[in-house]
Amino acid sequence: MLRLASISRHCSRRLATLAEIVDETSQKQVCSSIASEVSDPQNRLFAVVYVNGRQWKVSQNDLIALKGSLPIAVGDKIKLEK
Repeated sequence: MLRLASISRHCSRRLATLAEIVDETSQKQVCSSIASEVSDPQNRLFAVVYVNGRQWKVSQNDLIALKGSLPIAVGDKIKLEK
């Protein structure tokens, strides 16, 4: 299996270096980790919402900070429909 290593975690865009060969044990560990993340239903559910001119990817119990003058108070619940 080939794995691409990222140059910097602080870049806004992921850049790849040369591919490196990974042993079978590492490959199985990565596959197992991905499988466990994908199997958890809470990790798969999300929505993209458009609020105040910006898109947000949100999951259950996420909070978003809205700046500007909106007709809502802190702690108010809002219902998003489209």
